Amino acid sequence: MFVLFLFNFVMGADPNLIQTGRAQIFDRKFSEAQATFEQALAQDDQDLEALLGKIDALGFQRKTADTTGLANKHFSKSASKMQLVDAYIQIWNRQNGPASTALTALVDNAEVGYMANYLLGQLAIQNKDVDKAITYLTKSIGQNASYSESYYLLGEAYRQKNDNANVAKYWSTYLNKIQKSSRYDYVNQTLLKMGGR
Repeated sequence: MFVLFLFNFVMGADPNLIQTGRAQIFDRKFSEAQATFEQALAQDDQDLEALLGKIDALGFQRKTADTTGLANKHFSKSASKMQLVDAYIQIWNRQNGPASTALTALVDNAEVGYMANYLLGQLAIQNKDVDKAITYLTKSIGQNASYSESYYLLGEAYRQKNDNANVAKYWSTYLNKIQKSSRYDYVNQTLLKMGGR
């Protein structure tokens, strides 16, 4: 955890809070995750990953109505973040067509392109278009190598193609980036069964 408040102010929300919130989501502790992401947003109300995590926590609690207006509340000064958050809320509301269109317009955006590509990769996997998912997720990692979830999903795409070498490559990297959680255990056990890790 960062000790200096000034460092948090300059650098955004504490990344450990974001990782803790994700671990809580994976462990199905949704109300705790919501509180963790709200704590991260209290540190930096412009933190995109914290807000998307809060939306996940609300969605898993069947509180998608509570997501209305979050983009405007947090990102009124960033049109690209507002568009991305609105598209993410559309995904939660099963409006994948409009969400995909909005995300496609953001894939090369310096501020949110990595997340747009990640979400398009997620949608492509849902639509069983694994090759397209690999393209989006590879681009996401190229834009932001620190975003751990892209490694998980890219490994999952390769798992669906039975490409164990790439599964091991991306999931090993993923495990090095995240906290222990039920997903950590799943990925680690899967890699062990494949003869890796």
